[in-house]
Amino acid sequence: MKQAETSLRSTVGLINNPFPVLFTCPHGGQVEFLPIRDDSNVDCGSGEIKIKSDNNTIEVTEGIALNIFRLSARDVYKTIAVADRSFVDFNREPNCAYASNDVFAKHLYDEYHSEISNTIEEMHGQNNQGLSFLFDFHGTNNTEAQIFFGTDARSNPDKSTICGLLKQNPNALWDENTGLLKLLQDKGYSTIPADKNDSEHPSFDGGLTVKEYGGCDVPQRVEAIQCEITADLRDRAKRLKFTVDMAECILKFVKPYISQI
Repeated sequence: MKQAETSLRSTVGLINNPFPVLFTCPHGGQVEFLPIRDDSNVDCGSGEIKIKSDNNTIEVTEGIALNIFRLSARDVYKTIAVADRSFVDFNREPNCAYASNDVFAKHLYDEYHSEISNTIEEMHGQNNQGLSFLFDFHGTNNTEAQIFFGTDARSNPDKSTICGLLKQNPNALWDENTGLLKLLQDKGYSTIPADKNDSEHPSFDGGLTVKEYGGCDVPQRVEAIQCEITADLRDRAKRLKFTVDMAECILKFVKPYISQI
């Protein structure tokens, strides 16, 4: 995987007996090059051109994955972008993601999303009798909660990016022993949504990645959840415990819905 070594960190083809679970991390990279994205070379419509990378989201993503292996002796897949967000935003449409004349940035972007597509195809081949999952990890400085979850449910309440999961179990996020948000709250973390009847936060209800691969109309889809993690949990003082707790909760959450491989 010579190309992947230059632009992303991936585990496809390198792991044994993986769960049909993919972790993606688009905004934690620090590798810099030119040109920087700005109003002159990208079109983000009326939205803000965000160029600041999310501190320590790669460490969080890797930490959760390692703890899942420690707890279960099984891996998850990972696709992690290493380019700084100033140059490529892997969670935006191409016209906003990189400078229009930057062939190298386009290559990195295409490679990242090809890797996700290829991984999903591999997961479906392994797990055609069960569900497959994608967790897209981000960072935020918002302090209204510690973890924000997005599944595009605000704009599409009947077509969220976990519609297959909710078809099997409408209470999947909130079940007493396996609901992801309920499990995290039981460990003392604050979440938005805070309750089954609450809406997702309007700023964190799911971006391109979860919609692109978890949308109800996607032919080969996954159950896709965007996870926005606040700054204090990404700092080392709390990150070590959080990555253990999150790994435990994700394992309990996904196991009832995946076939035994």
